[in-house]
Amino acid sequence: MAKHIYATLPDYPKSIGKKKKKPKTVALVFEGNCTGCEVCVPFCPVDCIESQPRSAFSDRPIPPVQIRFDECIGCQICVKACNKLTWDAIRMVPADQIEKEFNIKLSDTYEEALENKTQDKIDPKNAREISNSKFLDYWRE
Repeated sequence: MAKHIYATLPDYPKSIGKKKKKPKTVALVFEGNCTGCEVCVPFCPVDCIESQPRSAFSDRPIPPVQIRFDECIGCQICVKACNKLTWDAIRMVPADQIEKEFNIKLSDTYEEALENKTQDKIDPKNAREISNSKFLDYWRE
């Protein structure tokens, strides 16, 4: 008997948690694969996935999602949901590489992330170029 596709998905979170320490890896969306379907959003246990601003993606009818890096806990649940249900558009990448390429410092806790507003320091158009050039090897594996 065939295994149902939903049997391999993680459970939806029972509640939204908060980042307690800086993870070794964080989720990154490859915008070339992301359709903006938001199937990953309800699976995130810390609610750090959102649609990007339409203004940054005038060439697409639906903008891709983005991960708020500073709130990501590195759990990989969004990766599994995207891989099973859609276009395999999310990969885990080393946090230190995210910091280097996006010129940001990831916080150790959720409270620090809110205080630092790291995500506000990332220009969506610049982020698109960085994601599509510096991280392509993660999708070639």
